[in-house]
Amino acid sequence: MKSKTLNSHNKKETKKPHMIPLLSLAVIASFSLALWTISILDWEDRVTIYRGLLLSAYGAVFFTSSYSLINHVTQRTNYGLKLCKKYKLSTADVLDTSNKIVSAVQALLSCLTGIIIICYSCPRNLLKTSHYISEAYAWFGASYFMYDIWSMYQVYYHATQSNMQQNGEYDIWSMYQVYYHATQSNMQQNGELKIKKTKDKESAGKFWYYIKTNPVIVGHHLFIGLFGFSVIVYLRGGLGDCVFGYVYLMEASTPFVSLRGILARMNLKTSRLYVANGLLMLAVFFLCRIAMFPYVMYLYAAATDLDYVSALISLPRGCKATMAILVLPQVYWFYLMMKGATKILKFRMVSSTTTPLRVIARERRIILARCITDRANLFSELYEKHKTRLQIVLVNIGTHLPHIVDVKWDTDYIVKTSGIDEVGGPIFRITLFVENFNDTKQENEIDKIDFSCTCQELQDLVYRLKEAARHCQKIAEDLVYRLKEAARHCQKIAVGH
Repeated sequence: MKSKTLNSHNKKETKKPHMIPLLSLAVIASFSLALWTISILDWEDRVTIYRGLLLSAYGAVFFTSSYSLINHVTQRTNYGLKLCKKYKLSTADVLDTSNKIVSAVQALLSCLTGIIIICYSCPRNLLKTSHYISEAYAWFGASYFMYDIWSMYQVYYHATQSNMQQNGEYDIWSMYQVYYHATQSNMQQNGELKIKKTKDKESAGKFWYYIKTNPVIVGHHLFIGLFGFSVIVYLRGGLGDCVFGYVYLMEASTPFVSLRGILARMNLKTSRLYVANGLLMLAVFFLCRIAMFPYVMYLYAAATDLDYVSALISLPRGCKATMAILVLPQVYWFYLMMKGATKILKFRMVSSTTTPLRVIARERRIILARCITDRANLFSELYEKHKTRLQIVLVNIGTHLPHIVDVKWDTDYIVKTSGIDEVGGPIFRITLFVENFNDTKQENEIDKIDFSCTCQELQDLVYRLKEAARHCQKIAEDLVYRLKEAARHCQKIAVGH
């Protein structure tokens, strides 16, 4: 069903391949202009509001154009269409994959920003030194969270429409799991979709309903994009940005999370790449999201000449609360990820110690072949047993069913009868000419079937004839499908033997 949805979508969109170079130009130009905007700054300069607004505008163009470019390449090029056909990706799957790729790109930019900050600010003065790149990327990256709300709505909308077309129901696909950002407080890490049913058919797929049913994720993006931006740009006061460099590095696990979701969309959960990526994701997640906090506290204690506990106690209450909000969800997510990884590894260990799947499949084909043979023998025995009775019944029925070759009709209007004073409506007198094969004379004969009916009865007859025609067509299609299935099954059995 997924492939049908995507194919119908592609037929409408393959007419605009010229958008790919334009989108590529937009991606390159926006990123180049953003670099040019900050290239004239000294290492420890502050980013002005005007320059920051330019960076936000460039960021919005960069992320939106990147998302659209990936969609165009996937859905409007021969290579992309081959991938979609091979892995049976629907339009929602393609949009989901594009969202994840852009998320991974944003994560790489965030990590690069964090590395620059750590290499510059931390060796000089952890509490006072700042690099302009921290504020610059805060302006540039703030637009990503606004873009992500829009792109996730695109996935939500197409998943909703695809689900309604395939199932005939208004099952509203709730916002699907997004990627973990540097200070993300969302617990959805598995890259899957949850299904939420609603009886409000008119609201399905609308943006306001999407916001109404997903307030946590939308609120989270607004909080991170606005409050997190404000902390880095304004609310930190004269504090250095070394700590923010490590916060930017929390995004290091996002590319692995994105790849995990993409592989799941491509039905490659049983591949070695999926398992290896999952193990790397666990390791990077632990280092960058859990072990990072104690290490940053160690650096803070060394910079303030305090012991570890005293340094932790000396932190302001707001800082302690923020750290708790960041650390506790990370620990819980890591627990869930470890739990899932343990299940996968146990399943693979059990699978490796049991009978190979191809051996089981071969044995199953042999059993099915024996069942088919037994059924054929049983049918032959029953036919031989009741052969005489079947011949008698067929003689009474005849070998050829009559069929209509012509029809004549006329109308009468009965004003009054002996039983009824007044009869409303016309009376139709119909003669059907049917051709029937006479087995005795070995020739066709024409018979007549006469009957009369009212207008209501005639309409009912036409309706029942159409219903019978549809039923016969359905039986014929079902018979063709069953014959093809039987042919494929026989071919599989032949290949197995």
